[in-house]
Order: sequence, then C-alpha cells, then structure tokens
Amino acid sequence: MALYSSILISLFVTAVLARLLSPDEFGIVAIATVIINFFNLFTNIGFSAAIIQNKELTQKDLSHIYSFTLWMGLGLSVLFFASSWSIARYYHNFQLIAICQLLAVSLFFSSAAIVPNTLFFRDKNFKFIAYRTFFIQVITGLLAISAALAGAGLYTLTIQPIVSSLLIYLVSLKKYPQQIHFTSGFQSIRKIWNYSMGQFLFNLVNYFTRNLDKLLIGKYMGMNPLGYYEKSYRLMMLPLQNITYVITPVMHPILSDYQNDKERLAQAHERIIRLLAFIGFPLSTLLYFGADELVLLFFGSQWTASIPVFRILSLTVCLQLILSSSGAFYQAGNDTRNLFI
Repeated sequence: MALYSSILISLFVTAVLARLLSPDEFGIVAIATVIINFFNLFTNIGFSAAIIQNKELTQKDLSHIYSFTLWMGLGLSVLFFASSWSIARYYHNFQLIAICQLLAVSLFFSSAAIVPNTLFFRDKNFKFIAYRTFFIQVITGLLAISAALAGAGLYTLTIQPIVSSLLIYLVSLKKYPQQIHFTSGFQSIRKIWNYSMGQFLFNLVNYFTRNLDKLLIGKYMGMNPLGYYEKSYRLMMLPLQNITYVITPVMHPILSDYQNDKERLAQAHERIIRLLAFIGFPLSTLLYFGADELVLLFFGSQWTASIPVFRILSLTVCLQLILSSSGAFYQAGNDTRNLFI
C-alpha cells in the first residue's frame, strides 16, 4: 500500500513537473541529490539494518545511538552546506550553491530520523508506515506542484526532500520518543559495530554503482544531458520499485526472526529468485520494445532524447530484479561482511 500509493503520486507529480520545468533544472537537482546521498551514507553507517537485526538493544542503547546520529547529522549538514561553493565551482554551475544549502536541511532531518524511523520496521509496523507514506507524499506533491505553478522554478525540486524528511522525523519521534545524551554513545554503538560496518561498506560500494554515472555525465557532458539521463534512469527504476521494493523493505525485519535457521533462509531465497526471474526477463523485453510509448506517456515529447538511453537501461532490469533481494538474506544471516565482499 505504501509503495504503490507513493509510486502513483510520484508519477503524477513528476509528469506535471516534467512539463513545467526544464531538463537543465532536473539535471542540477540530480547532481545535488547524488552528492547529498553520499553524505547520507555517513549519517547511517549501517545502523538501520543493525538495529533491526540486534534483538538485545535496550532503550538506553537506542537513545545513545540516536544521539550519535543527531550530532553526526548536524556535523555533516554543516559540512555539506560549506561544500556548496566547491561543488558549484566543480560543475561550473552556481545555481548549485543555493540548492545544496537548502538540501542540507534535509540531510540533518534524515540523519536524526534514523533510529525512530527504523523502529517502525523492527516492530513490523508496516500499516502505520503505509499511512504515513501516503499522507506525506500527497502533502509534498501538492506543495511542489503549487510552487512550480507559482514560478518557483528550480527551487520547486527541493520542496519534497526537505518537507518529507522533516515530517518523517517528527512523526517517527512522536511514535518512538528518544532521549538526547551529550555523549558519543560509543558504548552502545560497539554492540552493533561489526555488523553495521559491513553494511556501511556495502552501502558505499552500492552508492557508486548507482551514482557514478550521474556524477560523470554532469561533469563532462553537462546538465542538459544529465536531465535526460536522469529521467531515463528514473523510468527504468519504476519496475524495480513496483516489484522488488514492495518486498525488500519488509524482508529483513521478517527474516531476522530466523537468523539462526540458515536452511530456512536458503529455501526462501531460492523461491524468491525463481519468482523474480520469471517476472524480470519478459519485463525487460517489454520495456525495450515499448520505450518510445513509455517516455512520451510519462514525460511528454520534450523528453524524446531520453528514449535511446532508456532502451539500453531496460535490458538490465531483469538482472537488477534478481539481485535486489539478495541483500536481505545476508543481513538476516548476520553476514554483512560477505554482503560487502
């Protein structure tokens, strides 16, 4: 429910904004988003998966970890804010300064929300997540469209990440209150360190496989080609979001209950791989031959330059579907070291 409602709202909002904003503007925000996602890696350090997996963490431990992510988020947000001038010079686009500085707010709240938000997943409170996701998507989507119609231009694209991160933090903290401790929290972090570091290193590698292309295109080809590429990439990701992203957010919280039963985990893994392969290979073929119609339907005729790129990317959907579920089994099996390797 959370995911499909989110996808439908996102498609509608993106379709409207794609007709009101230029590829250049999408390209600029895409660069800022890629860089802020890199900073986000260091706010989490694999804590989310570790909190779900470790059933022995006390409320005091959680509060210590929360305090650590709060101070870490504050420090990284200031660093990202200060880096905005260097990022703008590197990409020869000084509109990036204001965009990065605004998104620094989102970085802080995303970091502060890590512990309370993860507790929803640990407690398998998926119904509440569904309602929360739906209402936040509706609110931020309407705000973005209103801003675009009012002539906010490029800044329209910063509304959704900032407002959604703030609302997720406030709602999560109300549901799972945490105490702030003016300590490093290392004593509690030590309990999950080995597990979280394996997860963090995997996230780091995964970040570059997902974002290095955008960084290079933005630097060497410009913001306009990046805008076209980003739209192709986002459209290619829709089948993954529609299919595996329905499964993967709930897999680890559920499978972690069987972390000592490797045979049961192996059987579940094989069944899911078979199902995803059965869906993925025909889907890749369909997307390849339907590329023209899909791009025109979702984004309009001004985005036809995205079609050849989308056609190439669509060939990877089958493999990405199969691979997307494997991480949860490494996590549930307490083996984030081999997940990284």
